[in-house]
Order: sequence, then structure tokens, then C-alpha cells
Amino acid sequence: MFGLFGGFKTIKKIAVEIGVDHRIFGTALTERKVNYGFVKAQKNILTKTHGEHDTYRFLAITLIPTAIEGLDILQQKFGYQEKIIIAQEALVKFFDSNQDVLEKFHDENNAN
Repeated sequence: MFGLFGGFKTIKKIAVEIGVDHRIFGTALTERKVNYGFVKAQKNILTKTHGEHDTYRFLAITLIPTAIEGLDILQQKFGYQEKIIIAQEALVKFFDSNQDVLEKFHDENNAN
């Protein structure tokens, strides 16, 4: 039961993979009501078939649009904050430079 409420470590590892402050990343996801436990469950399932590194990259890519929306909400609430701008830039950079992982997951899933 408590597994449903876990996932903070997974979110933290995804933030590290992206190269963004995990507190800002997690707060942005919370603003968009992302369930950390669900992300952890996805990680557990995908790691079995795709390996840990690619799984974290894939989860990062899929969460980035939601995190950017969350950062926009934070900026509306608190005004200009340098940490928010830095996080937005890091998310966009990671997203743009890691599109290959989406293709890899798509190709592997279509092969099965």
C-alpha cells in the first residue's frame, strides 16, 4: 500500500539525469499533480525490459512537458526566479538532445 505514496527517490534520480535541481523539478511536477508513486511503478516495469539508464531517460522525456507547465505555474505564483529559468533551460536542452530514446522505446515496443 505504501508503494503508492513512494517515488521521491525516482523523481530525484530523474532530475539528476536531466541535470536540474530535484526540488524545483519535484515541485513543478507537484503543481501539475503528478503522482510520484505512479512514476515509480512505471520505472519498475520499464527497467525490467529497457535497463535503468534508458528508463530514466525515457521517464525524463515524458515528464518534461508536464514539468515545464509546472514551472510556468510557479513563475506565475512567485514571479521571476532565476532558479526557475535555469530549470526551464535545462529541461528544454535535455528534451531536445534526447529524442532518440523516444524512438528507441517506440521501435522496441512495436517489435513486441
